[in-house]
Amino acid sequence: MLHLPLSTTIGKQLQRLINNYIWEYKRPRLPNTLLQIPVNRGGTGLPNIVLYHKAALLEAAIKLHAPSHTFQWVDMENEYSPCSSVVDVLWTPRHLRDKNTPMLPTSRLTLQMWDYLHKRHTNTTKFSSWAPITTLHSISQWLSLHKWKDKGITHITDICHQGTILPFPDIQLKYTLPPNYIFPYLQLKSIIKEKDKQLLIMLIMATRNLIACHWKQQLCPTPQQLLHKTQQYLRHEILTTSTPNRRTITHNNWQRWINYTTDSQTPG
Repeated sequence: MLHLPLSTTIGKQLQRLINNYIWEYKRPRLPNTLLQIPVNRGGTGLPNIVLYHKAALLEAAIKLHAPSHTFQWVDMENEYSPCSSVVDVLWTPRHLRDKNTPMLPTSRLTLQMWDYLHKRHTNTTKFSSWAPITTLHSISQWLSLHKWKDKGITHITDICHQGTILPFPDIQLKYTLPPNYIFPYLQLKSIIKEKDKQLLIMLIMATRNLIACHWKQQLCPTPQQLLHKTQQYLRHEILTTSTPNRRTITHNNWQRWINYTTDSQTPG
C-alpha cells in the first residue's frame, strides 16, 4: 500500500464514477448520504472513497508500530528520521513536536491523518500500550527514561499488562534490573496512575451529564448522534487495547449500551 494524498477533485471524480457504475449511468433513486450509510443503520453500505482513504492512512500509521524488518517501507521512513522514529513523533503531542524533524512526505501525510482521527493525546488521555515510553517526556520533563531504554524497555506495554503496571519484582526479573531502579519505577507508576485517575473522573462527569440530559430532555442527543459518538469511542478502545479478550468484552458492553440508549429514546 502506497499512502498518497487524495485531492478533493480526484476523490469526487472517483466517487462519481462508482455511483455511475452502480446506477448504470441513470438518475440515482436514493441520495448519496443514504447510499453510504451502513446497512445496520438503514443505508445500503456502498463504499465511500474519502473514508476508505482515511482508513488506509490510519492502517499505515498502525503498521508503523511493527518491529523492524517487518515492512521495508517502514524501515525506510524511520531511516530518513535519524533523530527519532516516526512512531515517537506520532505519540508526541502536537505542541511539543519539533517542526524541523526530517520526514518523508508520506510520513507527514500519515501524521496529519493521525492527528485528525486521533485527537486523544491531551492531558486526560489514557495511555496506549502501543505508545513508546519516550512519550512520557510530554508529561514530566524531569523524568529520566534513557535508563529504561538501555534495559530494553521501549514501550509502555513492556511494563504493563492488561492496562495495569506490573509489580517491580516482575519487571526486575524480566529485564534484570538493579535494586536502585525501584525509584524510577515508582515515578512511572505514580504518573500512570494519575493519568488513569484523571480519565476516570472525566468519564464519571461525562456519564452524569449524559444521564441528567436524558432525564431533563434538554439538548439530549439523538440516537444517531449517540451511535456515532459510541462508535468513535469503540474504535478508539479497540485500537488501544492489545488483548483479544478485552477487545471482545469492550465491544459487547458498548453494543448493549448502544441498544439501550437507542431504544430508550424511541417514541412510543
